[in-house]
Amino acid sequence: MKKVVLFIALITFVVNAAMAKLDKNLKCTLTLLDGTTVSGYMVDYKTKTISDGPTHLHNMVSLKIASKPDGEGVEYSANDSKKLVIKTKEGDSEFLSAYIMKNSTRPKNMKHGKTKCFIAVIYKQKGVYGLVSEASDFITYRSFNDVVSSKISTITYLYCLEGDEVVIPYWNPSDKLTIGAKGGLRLCFERFPKVVEYIKSDEFSMKMMKSNPLNILDIVGAYK
Repeated sequence: MKKVVLFIALITFVVNAAMAKLDKNLKCTLTLLDGTTVSGYMVDYKTKTISDGPTHLHNMVSLKIASKPDGEGVEYSANDSKKLVIKTKEGDSEFLSAYIMKNSTRPKNMKHGKTKCFIAVIYKQKGVYGLVSEASDFITYRSFNDVVSSKISTITYLYCLEGDEVVIPYWNPSDKLTIGAKGGLRLCFERFPKVVEYIKSDEFSMKMMKSNPLNILDIVGAYK
């Protein structure tokens, strides 16, 4: 039950941030690459959109921290950071500073772009991190005799192992449960042969991803 409450709170936080509803004067602590920490108030931040195929992920890439809520602040980049913790009404929200895997590459290669992002952590068990990003996607549907594309707001789930600099997108709730969906999911976890075998087995169903996309990370923790 505690995991579900944390999950809902952090998802709400990420969506609110993406919709510019996040109060910029929240207390935060930033951990830099050399291990030093900077604490204060987040008085401003910048976001960037990174493409993951047809899906676009939107995340914070830098922020300004000041000693007081109305201060000018000093700007810090995700590229120079390890993690960020922001204090919200729901509790502490942790963001990992990481690269998002480059589109059209494979997890075994771990290729990435030049910019790190602060990505919200919603799962942390046995050295496995589950993260979530605000995203936008396009859905196509038929209206009378026309095929119409519409932009929607959604989220994307990502994962990494402790110590990884690259996070791998693995699930978008707007994805359709097509025949080939299992194949795409197996590719996302190709670094872990036992996880791939589990996804291929009758024990696993793509409907399980719809009900809780974080459960697959329990399997990664057990088999990695």
